Amino acid sequence: MFTGLVEQTGQLLRIDPQNTGRRLAIRTALSDDPTGLAIGDSLAVNGICLTVVALGGGIVEVEAGTETLSRTTMGEWHKGRLLNLERAMRSDGRWGGHFVSGHIDGVGRISALTAGGLQTTLGVVLPESLLCCVVDKGSIALDGVSLTVSAIRGSTVEVAMIPHTRENTVFRVLRVGERVNVETDMLGKYIVQFLSRRKGLS
Repeated sequence: MFTGLVEQTGQLLRIDPQNTGRRLAIRTALSDDPTGLAIGDSLAVNGICLTVVALGGGIVEVEAGTETLSRTTMGEWHKGRLLNLERAMRSDGRWGGHFVSGHIDGVGRISALTAGGLQTTLGVVLPESLLCCVVDKGSIALDGVSLTVSAIRGSTVEVAMIPHTRENTVFRVLRVGERVNVETDMLGKYIVQFLSRRKGLS
């Protein structure tokens, strides 16, 4: 489980194709924190929950299967890309952000990016299938970043970022037209699924 509060950005150093997916090597100081990350731990990489398979020397390695590649932006990643990183939340830690599972629901496309004053407004076009789980003033995770929905205009969801969020995540380099991983609010998904099943039984 994660919170959507990115700890740091890492740089993708290597992509090794495997029979059923890919193995990624990421440069990050998290690899050398003996109390904070170990082999077998979960690590959110641009919002995707992945398992650490090797670490040390400033590098963390994770693996992803074909299902992850098909449902996320990972297939578009290239060497040198910046990635949002967050370790799984400890049970005795402080919970900020919102509940983020690291299971991506789909991919959105940045349609607008407007900076002004103390915030940057981001417009993201979502697949029709995800809109039912998005609520105005509710939570949404974009590339693993916990954000609040400020408006919904048709298939476009708008969120506002303060300077700290943009400067300390991959959003400092993303541009209009690029795609982002989307995880809608966990509670909203369960409510939609419950009501859908209940309607089907009535």
